[in-house]
Amino acid sequence: MKLQKLTQKEQLTPLVHKLKHGQSYILQTQALVHALVLAGCSQTQVGSVIRTVLGALGTPASHRISCWTVGRVILEGGIAAKLQLGSEISNAKGFTISGDSTSHQKMDIHSQHLSIRAPHYSRLRNTPNQVNSDIPQTQSLGVTSNLDHSSETSKQGWVQVAVDVIDTFNSSPLGKKVDEKLTMCTFLKLLKGMNGDHASTEKSTAQLLQSMKKDSLTLGDLVQYVSGVKMEQIRDIGGIEVWGQLTEEEHFECDQALMKKIIHQLGQDYYNTLPAHKKR
Repeated sequence: MKLQKLTQKEQLTPLVHKLKHGQSYILQTQALVHALVLAGCSQTQVGSVIRTVLGALGTPASHRISCWTVGRVILEGGIAAKLQLGSEISNAKGFTISGDSTSHQKMDIHSQHLSIRAPHYSRLRNTPNQVNSDIPQTQSLGVTSNLDHSSETSKQGWVQVAVDVIDTFNSSPLGKKVDEKLTMCTFLKLLKGMNGDHASTEKSTAQLLQSMKKDSLTLGDLVQYVSGVKMEQIRDIGGIEVWGQLTEEEHFECDQALMKKIIHQLGQDYYNTLPAHKKR
């Protein structure tokens, strides 16, 4: 009899769709908010649309999503997208970028994209190792407004976007788990090309980024090379503790010997690349 009453009570009690777990909206709810906004639904109407649809299905919503919450979900989704892109760049062998501009009421509007071989996220649940797709995936970096249509402004826009992704990723718990921090030098090193239309501004922007890439790689490679030789020297003399016990004069002598070794090695490496008739 008691079991029958409980069964009847459950039948009379309507099912409620839970949008939250504790004080936070679940990922499925956030994904639904993103889909509605992306489809063109106004942020002020997202909560009403969700309640109306769930009510029509016979499972009323447990909460009403406010316009403020919708805005927060969109902002947090943007941060998550930057973290995802930073993770993809740190694990990639290279990527390309593309952009295009237009004007509206004398305001320059610029869109930016990045094509990269992203992981198969659907396979990560079943396999512990990350497997990147053979087909590059195009990621949107957003649409921004610029003061003018010059190539220098366009280049600075690309730098600002890259720095934003790099800083967001490095300051996150995910970025702190990576062995090497993502840097602007790494970003430029992995940048393999730029696509654009026939406009002279886009071509000039590509040339500016190429020049910036060469300058950063030259300095970055030199710093990495010198750091490696320096660490090798410290190991040879007995380790960092012995190095810290040396006098200032001994440090100076070690630095002089280090520079001579670097010059000799670089000269030898360059000599080995020369053809036979120039080695005479």
